[in-house]
Amino acid sequence: MKKYLALLIMALFISVIPAFNWASADEEEQPLDYTHTVMVEVGTATWCPYCHYTNLVMHAIYSSGNYDFEYAEMVTDKNSAAYQRMSVDYNQHYYPTSFFDGGYEILVGGYQNWAPYTSRLNSSGARTVPDIDASMNVLWLGNAQINVDIDIQNNEATQYDGHIRAFVVEITSRWNDYYGDPYHHGFLGFAFDQDITIPAGSTFSASTIWDGASAGYPDIVMNNIQVILAVYNATAHLKYSDPPDNTYPFYAYYVDETVAAYPTADNTPPQISNVQANPSVQDMYGYVNITAQVTDNSGIDVAKARVWYPDGTIVNATMTNIAGTDIYYYNTTYSLPGNYIFNIWARDVNGNVNNSCCPSYFYINDILPPQITSIEAIPSVQDFGGYVNITAEVTDNVGLNVVKVNISLPDGSFMNESMTNIVGTDIYYYNTTYTMGGTYTFYIYGEDLNGNHNISLPSTFEILGLQYTFYLLEGWNLITLPVENDYTASSLLAEIPGCNIILSWNASVGDFDLYAPGVPNDFAIEDGHGYLVAVDNDTTFFIEGNIIESVSVPLSIGWNMLGWFKSTPTTASSLLNSIPGCTIVLKWNASIDDFDLYVPGSPNNFNVQQGEGFLVAVNQESIWHG
Repeated sequence: MKKYLALLIMALFISVIPAFNWASADEEEQPLDYTHTVMVEVGTATWCPYCHYTNLVMHAIYSSGNYDFEYAEMVTDKNSAAYQRMSVDYNQHYYPTSFFDGGYEILVGGYQNWAPYTSRLNSSGARTVPDIDASMNVLWLGNAQINVDIDIQNNEATQYDGHIRAFVVEITSRWNDYYGDPYHHGFLGFAFDQDITIPAGSTFSASTIWDGASAGYPDIVMNNIQVILAVYNATAHLKYSDPPDNTYPFYAYYVDETVAAYPTADNTPPQISNVQANPSVQDMYGYVNITAQVTDNSGIDVAKARVWYPDGTIVNATMTNIAGTDIYYYNTTYSLPGNYIFNIWARDVNGNVNNSCCPSYFYINDILPPQITSIEAIPSVQDFGGYVNITAEVTDNVGLNVVKVNISLPDGSFMNESMTNIVGTDIYYYNTTYTMGGTYTFYIYGEDLNGNHNISLPSTFEILGLQYTFYLLEGWNLITLPVENDYTASSLLAEIPGCNIILSWNASVGDFDLYAPGVPNDFAIEDGHGYLVAVDNDTTFFIEGNIIESVSVPLSIGWNMLGWFKSTPTTASSLLNSIPGCTIVLKWNASIDDFDLYVPGSPNNFNVQQGEGFLVAVNQESIWHG
């Protein structure tokens, strides 16, 4: 086929030898004022020797800037779309052949002087055309992609029907002509190739992305690309691609408007809107879906959610696009309660970046109660009056508001006390003494800053009661029981070895109540009262119980027999001064079988020990509390 075409071209060359004047004949010719920008499509091939001249001359005319036209070198042996256009639409037979304004003018052959080209440019440019205005914007998207936006305004009073083609060309082509010179405006592909209908006074607008990689040209660069938009009238004209022989017919559709544009770099950052967190308040471990609408004229490379955690940690998470939309999302769970701040960052394919306008927020509720572990009471068994230190390790993911210990006493009462933190640790303690013997049950209560609380399982410790030993001498002894008790005279007598009589002073009658075995006059042993006990010989007896905290003993005018239950000793003068109307204090001295006496001014200010009884004479009634 090439051999056949070469013979045809050679025949053409022989027939047009007079036209090959090696001088440039009319470069100084002044162009006409064109009615529109002319479009030229040059059917050429790298194997064609004479295509070289068309390549050089068309480039020279275009570079002069004196002629209002655009052109594309349709290198048919390198580009299948170019071959389809020239062989099918134009029925091209000879190489090179130049088609002006869609076939309004046709030039067969290659010429060194400008005249054959410029005369056809001028003829085409003088043609009356409809009032059609086109504009085009070409944006370089990167990665061999361009965005082409077009607007075509029909200023006529009637509908305009036509066809548009947007030629994507390399300014300096990747292909060389037969003699090794690069083509100029080498055609790569169509960004638009479609019919259009524009109502009177209306505008046709369209946008597309042409992908060089998909077309087979992934290596194109922005500064070497031009896009030419040609608007072809729908009216068909029978023409021939081989004038003057006129043996290869085709239908020509004349060009009414041409506009060209070069790609510009994308400097517009992505636009970010509709930033949301759903839900805006969520419990720990629940999902929060951060979404945003992210748009860009060139395309989004990546969108990220930047999240500031309550503890200051920052997470940059890549967002996922919902296919077919501008919506991006990042959906995950959060284990740290508190206030979260986030914004959206996006980068387009050309490296332009943007952030959402302002910070957004969501809140994670704390649902975890404090953790209470390592609970101890040290010691777990303690003597009466000794310290018991209750400790626990209490932790919380947010912070503690209060830690308390609830203690149930052996008598059924309870105490609820705040525990103290050991600074720098998670250990809390409550350390105190106890005056009641028996088993104590306790639990730890912890509440965090968000009101979540927890209660430990119950634990116990044991307090041994007050242990007191009486040393009794043969005969009478005046005593009091310094612990809480439920004795009666009969049961107490049974506890004391060799005891045969117990006397209780009855102030209301001014005499003793007596109990002895076989005597029915049994009476209760009361706290704070003194009792005379008679034993057959020196002896001891042991008593254990809870310490007496206070008493309320009514005092009658005259004698009253009381008992000192406190662990700290007192004196006769102290007793006399503390009891209203007291004039005399007596204490039984078993070693001499008589009373020690104290009156104001007396030097015998004897001590009164825990467990000892004493008599007081008063001249007024009152209540003694010990």
